[in-house]
Amino acid sequence: MKVMITRTRVMQIVAGAAALKTLTGIKLAYAVSKNITALRREQDTIKDAMPKVKELENYNEEYGLLLDQEARKDENGNFIPTGSGNVAIANYTNYTEKLKTLEKKYAKPLKEQTKANEDFDKFLKEPFEFEFFQFEETYLPETVTVEQMDLLAEMIKGTNE
Repeated sequence: MKVMITRTRVMQIVAGAAALKTLTGIKLAYAVSKNITALRREQDTIKDAMPKVKELENYNEEYGLLLDQEARKDENGNFIPTGSGNVAIANYTNYTEKLKTLEKKYAKPLKEQTKANEDFDKFLKEPFEFEFFQFEETYLPETVTVEQMDLLAEMIKGTNE
């Protein structure tokens, strides 16, 4: 049955697919597998549509060099992370000045990428029709979890009418 769904929801279901592996029952396994396969194809198409500004490859390369120069490193030469998971910077003032120069040099492609990302975010939130292979609620085991139910919602007959 065709169901209105967002591309963001497609990504969420595929990302959570591992949580569905413990479900039992051949009919349920078949239906879930068929849907996950179709959703993964859709996800691949979505990923292919992600905008990429070609000139940013040079920016990313130069930014990597800047980070390599300015990051704090351990005795093995590995970046030292901060508590929030970012890379610790040895001289933040020096780093910020170099980063501003780099961002100024690549201002146009950075602006283009920002706009493309905003458009892509809107695209992800737009509903579209997706054909699910739906199954009866009776296929579900009694042990289904809330997380699993959330991932299966669009696949169960009668839940989208």
